[in-house]
Amino acid sequence: MNTQRFGSKAQRASGVLGLLTAALLTACGGKEEPPPLSLTAVLPNPALPGETLSVIGSFPKNAQFKLGADRVPTTVTAGGASLQLPQTTLAGDHSIQVEGTPLVGNTTVVPRIDAVVLDGGNLTLRGAGWPIGGTLTGVSVDASGRILTPSLVNGQLRVNLGAGTTYGALHLRVNVGGYTSSTFSLLREAATVRGTVEGPAAQVEPAALRSVTVQSVGNQDDLTTLIVRHEPAALRGHFLLGVHRADSLPSLHLTRLAFRTSAEARQAKSLLTPLPGVENVTFDHLVQSDAVSTQGQTTTSGLGKQWFWALQGLPLAWQATQGDGMTVAVIDTGIALRHPDLQDNLLPGYDFVDEDSVADDRAGHGTHVAGLIAANGQVTGAAPKAKLVPVRVLDGDKGGSAFTVAQGILWAAGLLDDHPNPHPAQVINLSLGTPDDSEAMREAVARVQAAGVLVVAATGNSGGALHYPAAYPGVLAVTGVAGPKHTYQPGYASKGPGTGLAAYGGDAAADQDADGVRDGILSTDLANGAPGYGMRMGTSMASPQVAGIAALALSSDVPQELLRSTLLNSATDLGPLGEDDKFGRGLVSARAALPYSPRSYVLALNDAGSVIGWTPVASDGTYALSNLDPAVPVRLLALSDDNNNRVLGEAGELRSSPTATLSLKGGHVLDLPALTFNPSDGSSPVTLEH
Repeated sequence: MNTQRFGSKAQRASGVLGLLTAALLTACGGKEEPPPLSLTAVLPNPALPGETLSVIGSFPKNAQFKLGADRVPTTVTAGGASLQLPQTTLAGDHSIQVEGTPLVGNTTVVPRIDAVVLDGGNLTLRGAGWPIGGTLTGVSVDASGRILTPSLVNGQLRVNLGAGTTYGALHLRVNVGGYTSSTFSLLREAATVRGTVEGPAAQVEPAALRSVTVQSVGNQDDLTTLIVRHEPAALRGHFLLGVHRADSLPSLHLTRLAFRTSAEARQAKSLLTPLPGVENVTFDHLVQSDAVSTQGQTTTSGLGKQWFWALQGLPLAWQATQGDGMTVAVIDTGIALRHPDLQDNLLPGYDFVDEDSVADDRAGHGTHVAGLIAANGQVTGAAPKAKLVPVRVLDGDKGGSAFTVAQGILWAAGLLDDHPNPHPAQVINLSLGTPDDSEAMREAVARVQAAGVLVVAATGNSGGALHYPAAYPGVLAVTGVAGPKHTYQPGYASKGPGTGLAAYGGDAAADQDADGVRDGILSTDLANGAPGYGMRMGTSMASPQVAGIAALALSSDVPQELLRSTLLNSATDLGPLGEDDKFGRGLVSARAALPYSPRSYVLALNDAGSVIGWTPVASDGTYALSNLDPAVPVRLLALSDDNNNRVLGEAGELRSSPTATLSLKGGHVLDLPALTFNPSDGSSPVTLEH
């Protein structure tokens, strides 16, 4: 055991001899061998151009280092060495070699953004990690998810954001050959110009007025129902097992086939897809309304008040118009046909769920939506004298199908084949949605838009991207905000590219004004199946507020062709100045229904004299022209349109002198002296486009 622990006598003797030798060398001035050379780490990794690197290891005292083929200044320390990367180092993987030794390390260099200069739609990025001369290859700029190709100007990257880019937070990253910089964020804001127009003021006579968590909808297909796009007669003579219902939209070349089981539907899909004349076969999509409600009751007692109307300027607008002569279709769960606040404004509708003409509501959602458009009783809609067309496409909590919604859209506009609607709507409200794009719904929307109908839709309550149909081109997509003291966007409100306007969807979890009533949206509803009132929240409540104000604007003679733009251009900006993805153009305002008399507009003209922005003049002579590109100098011009033909400043109408050229600044509001009207000789009329 002792031998195993301490070694043999010979081994112990050898150890003692080694110690004596070392002592003699020291006494005679001898030196120990230096530690072996090593390179164990390069920090930080990844690194930035110009950054100082620490190279951990053991190196010769006067060691020189190379980055690739180039020598770099180096300081050797006890624990390693430090060296500085040149500012011109390109992004990528680089070797670090100790000259005269086999030691090699590696570092990854990523691009660096130091500063960004915003000039209208142009961005100039100063930094390092990309070539400073020659041709840029493999270099791109990620601008909030949009991949842009930069040009090189004096060693800096320049990109153009392009037309249609919204304002708000902009997140930038540079990618060089697959190596990406950290994110550089900045706020991009538009400019606003506001002022007054001097001229004959409108004289308006007051008109009498009668006194939680939202669940998102996941992707859901109806696996028992097929939508077939086909040429005429392509399906004739084909027997499909299990079909118990077939509907068609001939003008869209679509047929819906409902089966008893999903297995029968899948088998039919396999049989139909290869047939001549069949373009595609898809499953139908589930569409739902998604709003939270409290228990309905027969009176409004204890439900608070409709605080949201005053914040959107409705009381003043009601003195001028209440929506007389306008028709709004509510495509939803139907409307309570015997509700005392609604029945005077109801026109005949249609029930596409039960396939009859009695579009009565059994769920309450459609009744709540309808009340926000045209109720006239214990509660008031935005357009209390407009007419309502009920279109039932949703079966309460069960929802409905995208194909059925498409049928309802076409019928509401009087465009459904072999199924006339005697009261076509000028405005359609859709407080429903699905995360899935539907060919039938998309084409139905496009067809009614081509006929001049304004389609207003809720963005959805998932808190994410816009649902369909709100996401379709040209649809006025409405997101939700809450109040009444401080306007903010609740987490449920879907938003993103394509958001047009905001309106009050409420917040049932808040009581900002401490009145003991949650800040939901009060409207007509059902109470145990009977007509009543209730509080709900969601973008389903915001959308009909915009639809109702659209009806008011139409009744004040806003041209149908300019309706959508008038609503957008009259909005109260929210968030960063200019159109953004959270609020669109801002909070809907009844200013859209309060034109100056005579009807007048303020136009922004660029250096070439082209109209790059416009807004209607309000009845009190004020205007606010927002969403202007701060990089584009403008002149302002006010003109009237007495005959409402969209040709402004004709002979006998009114025209101001243009302002001097104005230089704008992003995020700032410029207040101007009044623009003064004078009679126009008609020599330079301006046609107002959409």
